[in-house]
Amino acid sequence: LIRLLRLAKLIDVWERVEESLGSVMQLHVAALLRIVVITFFFCHFNACTWWIVGQHKHPLAAFMSTEANEQYEALPHWTVVARSDGPGFPSWKWADEPVFTAYAFCFYWTLGVMRTMPSEVLPANIQERVYVMVLMFVALSLFAVSIAQVTQTFTKFTERQRTFKEELLALRLYMNTIGAPDALQEDVVNYSKHLFHFRLVNAKESGLMSRLPASLSQDLHSARVESYMRRLSTFEEWPQRSLRQVSEISEVKHIV
Repeated sequence: LIRLLRLAKLIDVWERVEESLGSVMQLHVAALLRIVVITFFFCHFNACTWWIVGQHKHPLAAFMSTEANEQYEALPHWTVVARSDGPGFPSWKWADEPVFTAYAFCFYWTLGVMRTMPSEVLPANIQERVYVMVLMFVALSLFAVSIAQVTQTFTKFTERQRTFKEELLALRLYMNTIGAPDALQEDVVNYSKHLFHFRLVNAKESGLMSRLPASLSQDLHSARVESYMRRLSTFEEWPQRSLRQVSEISEVKHIV
């Protein structure tokens, strides 16, 4: 229970980190890392569970009758099934392998179940078969969701630029259709690129900014103008109050 609470706290910390990121690229990289972390914890949890399920003693043996325990121990289990690496090689069991070797195999085996059924180890009794059947449904769903999120994340890396290029192509086709001069077309294209570079078009933040109240919009405008003013030596020694008064009556003009 304590570990689950720690995991919930880790999720909350992760969300705070994502909210504090300063660029879209960092947000997409964080989304990829989140998929990797979730996959790792899933594989770790199942590796431990699959090892417990494969033990010759039932994990709930203390709550079972002696007869039920004897019947369970008499069943074949994947950890105690004798295996061989080939003719002439001695037989061995996974139960006799070092802990790290067994854990690494169970982790690898879980990754294999997310795609298909690994042939190195197969369930040896009905309990293990039921567990693997449920695991395959969950693992296949997680694998499909992970692939979809990875694909979507990589697509978003260039989504804005790709959308702008499509719109710019449509603009070029329109200007060719109306027979606009080459010099005019070049000016229009350059100005469009200027707008794109300064995020005046194809900017996702514009939707939320348009819904802000007038007071917050004015504060954002003042902060933007003040950032420009501080770059000029004339305003370096001006107090904050004076900068705010000037920024409130200033307008931002983009001239090409």
